[in-house]
Amino acid sequence: MKKLILIGALMLIGLSETASADQVYDNGVGGASGVQTAFRSDMDGNDAMADDFVVFSTTQVSGIQWTGTYFSTQTPQAFDDFTINIYFDDSGTPGALAESFTPGDDVNRNDSGFDVNGISIYEYSAALDFTAIAGTQYHMSIVNDTTADPDDDWYWGLGLFGNATFSPDGGASWIPNQDVTMDFSLTAIPEPGTTIAIGLLLLTGAARRKR
Repeated sequence: MKKLILIGALMLIGLSETASADQVYDNGVGGASGVQTAFRSDMDGNDAMADDFVVFSTTQVSGIQWTGTYFSTQTPQAFDDFTINIYFDDSGTPGALAESFTPGDDVNRNDSGFDVNGISIYEYSAALDFTAIAGTQYHMSIVNDTTADPDDDWYWGLGLFGNATFSPDGGASWIPNQDVTMDFSLTAIPEPGTTIAIGLLLLTGAARRKR
């Protein structure tokens, strides 16, 4: 059974980006005002959430950022056990598996500092290595496994008014059009050639100003 917890009305958390990476996809949740809720996406309950994304130029994705929380005692284990799956689209729901990542203790987890109705919101980031083809519809699924933690399940942060999909059986089948959008963004390391080209343009402009 799908589980939702209402966290409350707040300024949604802006996901931090490193200076060395460019954001190539933003699912439109972080940094916007609105009501934040969360859906359980945890193998402990056999629940999974996913949301679709499309990039407009072929991109080597190098990182992902997302938000979530723990309920009900808010005492997460030292390390999470996330599985990040990227699926091809099948008529609006996740289809064939494109890539699967199990980052283990390489996931960066930080308390965002937001405590809403006594519930702490966490920010996460992890490295990916995935080539997203321009114009191809994919579905991103992030699932934790808190089986070893008897007191908490993990809930993925979300915003309202989207077309996320829900699985009641750990990803074996999907129910579309949940009217929510899941909170994640993707980054890529800029190509060296792009950085060099920008530097040359700046040097050219400076030389013209001197003349």
